[in-house]
Amino acid sequence: MPDHALIHDPSTALRSTRLRWLLTLLITSPLPFIVLPITGSDWLTQQPGSSASNAMLLSALIAGGLLLLGLFTRNQMYKANWRGEAVTPAGYLKGNTLLFAAVALAAASLMLISIVTGFPAPTFAAAPLLVGLLIFNFPTGKPMQPTPPRLGTEHGDRL
Repeated sequence: MPDHALIHDPSTALRSTRLRWLLTLLITSPLPFIVLPITGSDWLTQQPGSSASNAMLLSALIAGGLLLLGLFTRNQMYKANWRGEAVTPAGYLKGNTLLFAAVALAAASLMLISIVTGFPAPTFAAAPLLVGLLIFNFPTGKPMQPTPPRLGTEHGDRL
């Protein structure tokens, strides 16, 4: 992988970002099918209110926190690398890499909670959400393109 500071070409940054997106998708998608054989079928006999409900709450807090942190840091990276009217290619790659790392970390932490508690629901419940977030954040390269002027601002008019 090229060093972030050396990336000046938007097409190289987009290609590298898409590769990282694909790797994150490939890591996240099969986790429920890995967790199920590890946890076994003991979770079918667990009573409501047991450690399973605590695992679901803990999973939601951890995954939600990591995803919000990933989105926030990506936007901060974009803001720090905003030049003119667009994000630099290096900033685009760094920001999205941080988001994808947060998604992969959320998926791994959910898998770990599922294995420790013996309850696969956290991974099964979150996997479609994580994959959906990845699909929604497919790298298009749009932040690297100059933004058009907003209507009514060409002559200093306020909206």
